[in-house]
Amino acid sequence: MAERVAIDVTTRCHASYGRSGKNPFVRRVFRVTLSLPIEATGEDTMESRSEWDFVHSEASGAQWVPGLREIFDYRDLGVKAGTAGDYVAHVIRHNGKKSADKVQKWHLHECDFQYVYVINGWATFEYEGQGQKTLRKGDGVLQKPYIKHREIACSEDFEVLEIVSPANFVTREVDSPV
Repeated sequence: MAERVAIDVTTRCHASYGRSGKNPFVRRVFRVTLSLPIEATGEDTMESRSEWDFVHSEASGAQWVPGLREIFDYRDLGVKAGTAGDYVAHVIRHNGKKSADKVQKWHLHECDFQYVYVINGWATFEYEGQGQKTLRKGDGVLQKPYIKHREIACSEDFEVLEIVSPANFVTREVDSPV
């Protein structure tokens, strides 16, 4: 049995200048719909979801803040607060900084669920047992829990929607896979 979850995201993406030459940004709206499994624990899982709130994250009030990665800014979509920490959803975009960071080293996320949807640009990752994968605009990847991976490179216009459970997941460096 699965529950369907839809998230609409509006984002500004840099584009080449149009005929007017005045506005270098294009507004995009897209919808990601996921089927999330409902745990078969024998207890009423809907009870914990009764603590969830309705959240409408408006693009006009978006706040971009530093996060895990120095080269990215993060926009919280309100899902962490709305699900009482069961999930987090944020848009992550390249901020123009050029520096290496620990996510380019082998690492994993201690989480139960991680989905990434590429809004703009591209990035190449290497996944344990999967090899290198280049994710491009419109691509999505469901990372299995605790999979070792690393970023190889990304474009300066790279932007993704990331959904993770639980919200307060831990990222830790690991040895490279054999």
